[in-house]
Amino acid sequence: MLRHVATVVALALERMTADLERKHRLGAELLAHLADRRITADLGLELLMREQGFPSPPYAVASIAEDAVPLGELQAWLESHCLPHTTLRREGYIFLLLPDSEEVIASLSECLSSTPVGWSERVLTLARVPEAMLEARWALQHAREVGRGIVRYGEQGLGSSSLPMSVEAARNLVERVLGTVLAYDTSHEGQLFHSLRCFLEQDRSWSETARALGIHRQTLVYRLRKVESLTGLKVDRTSDLVTLWLAVRAASALGLERDGLKGRATPGHPLNKGI
Repeated sequence: MLRHVATVVALALERMTADLERKHRLGAELLAHLADRRITADLGLELLMREQGFPSPPYAVASIAEDAVPLGELQAWLESHCLPHTTLRREGYIFLLLPDSEEVIASLSECLSSTPVGWSERVLTLARVPEAMLEARWALQHAREVGRGIVRYGEQGLGSSSLPMSVEAARNLVERVLGTVLAYDTSHEGQLFHSLRCFLEQDRSWSETARALGIHRQTLVYRLRKVESLTGLKVDRTSDLVTLWLAVRAASALGLERDGLKGRATPGHPLNKGI
């Protein structure tokens, strides 16, 4: 009798685990479709509420560094606290689509403690998911810098001192300042953008940057002089450095160090709007 009960319980647990894995897989696929604009907002909302148990909007997108927490543990914690969610692992991040409420934020803070988390502005329509994912990434960058847990995009100082306040503003900044650099890298399989970003991250130390890149100092000098020629900006002029730094950070958040310019961005990428 006990053996029969144990068998029934084991089968029930196995079925429950399989159902959760299927739910998480379908949730990830749904979030990926929304991120790449491969599904309409209305259909996405229907699936989100029917299959994933979400309430009505508003929602928000949160982002966490992929190596900050095991995805399975995070999903299990969210399930144990009955928090509707979909998760997507992409490009070194874990993205979560969640109901946007102070209660959810407090619960996530309890789960992740002091782990930096970026939180987007409210998502009232799922058509805004791609932009919200970028906002969450930008907010995560800020959370890392200030050493805080959850940082909501649009908080005072986030846009003005760190990054543009909208996707469109970021797109315009990158195209205006670094468009020629990214185009050069794309057509010549170059490393100008990567070298510039490394130079800025190494506090403009020529020797440390060359060491980090594994190149000779003279090669670095050539690359940055090429950047100056293409942009019309000087890496030793303070006002130009501020412009370059903001543009580099915006380009990184938009994924342009991987995607390049318009012709290489993915179909659902926010930079492809109107193209």
